[in-house]
Amino acid sequence: MNPIFIQAQNDIKYYMLANAKIKLQQTDSALYFINLAIEKNTNILNIETRASIYLSKRLISDAIIDYNNMNQLKAGSGNYGLSRCYALRGIALESIKYLKLHLESENKLPQKIIKQDSAFKFIEYSIEWRNLWAIEWYNKTEYIYSEIEYLIGNENYIEAINYCTEFLNKHQKAHKMYFYRAKVYFLMNQSQNSLDDINKALLIKKNYYEYSKLRLEILSNLGKNKDIVNSIESIIADNPVDFELYKIQYWAYFQLSEYNESKRLAKEMLIYFPADTILTRHISLCCYKEANYLEALEFINKNLAKSPLFIADLEIRADCYAKVKLIIPSIRDYSQILDLNPNQLDIWYKRGTVKLMDNDKSGACKDWNHAMKRGHRDSYNAYTSNCN
Repeated sequence: MNPIFIQAQNDIKYYMLANAKIKLQQTDSALYFINLAIEKNTNILNIETRASIYLSKRLISDAIIDYNNMNQLKAGSGNYGLSRCYALRGIALESIKYLKLHLESENKLPQKIIKQDSAFKFIEYSIEWRNLWAIEWYNKTEYIYSEIEYLIGNENYIEAINYCTEFLNKHQKAHKMYFYRAKVYFLMNQSQNSLDDINKALLIKKNYYEYSKLRLEILSNLGKNKDIVNSIESIIADNPVDFELYKIQYWAYFQLSEYNESKRLAKEMLIYFPADTILTRHISLCCYKEANYLEALEFINKNLAKSPLFIADLEIRADCYAKVKLIIPSIRDYSQILDLNPNQLDIWYKRGTVKLMDNDKSGACKDWNHAMKRGHRDSYNAYTSNCN
């Protein structure tokens, strides 16, 4: 059973809905749903989510209450949020007090992230801020990691790989360096090298979420869809609001020709993103693959009602019309696509095929001939079989 359904049954659906609304920048709706989640479960994740919403709405007093509540549930968990709150109020002394506590913790954020946090722009010229950063908060290895991240961010991939390799020659258990090198290989489209390195990272630090997610992305690039479906649900359970994972999941099932499962997963995601045209298009494609053409038309027409000239959606609708032998609407949509982009040779071929279904052999041959002259193999076969 898919984690979305299990979590919804366990009252996590409100938490997921809140995070979906945050992603859509619908903060009022996000606040509504996270309050429902907190009524069910007053845990750190729910409170932290509400605090971040309050902060985005500049309801700083409410955010401070939530971050303090986080500290009561788990010591230190709300310190960085409190530092941001007081920085936004321009109260440097109080902000630095909590930021110092955060920097003294094992889970401190990288220096680059803190210094680029816009919340601190109100105090970054204060003497308290300067004094704080006069202290060395990070060890040598942490600075090396920051340097690697800088190289990756600036697309200096070869230098980053050399840096990682040199470090790993001396520190063979440095799982984070395997992760960084895997990430660089992934960005360079060297997926097998990337997979080798991320597997080494996960052997040292098992089930670490960030590593596991990168591995899924690599497997997707390599087309190892069976491996994805066999491992992804436990990773989703670790972070059910990383909505990118569900796309990897439903696409893997699609590639495995398990269209009904792929469609079911995409429909579940519509609960959280009801206006997402990519989801609607994917569901329509699944229906088409299952020869459920009427349902496919139902979903693709929702997209075309919003964007009538979107070529990918017009093609799906034209294909569906052709399957149910609605010839005139099919030809109309194919023609609309060719008006928008006459270089789509597959569409010339498809329109010719539909014209032949309508006993318009002359029109069919004309379309196939157009595409054939431009190197389209299927059109050549169709033309030589029907037009000589």
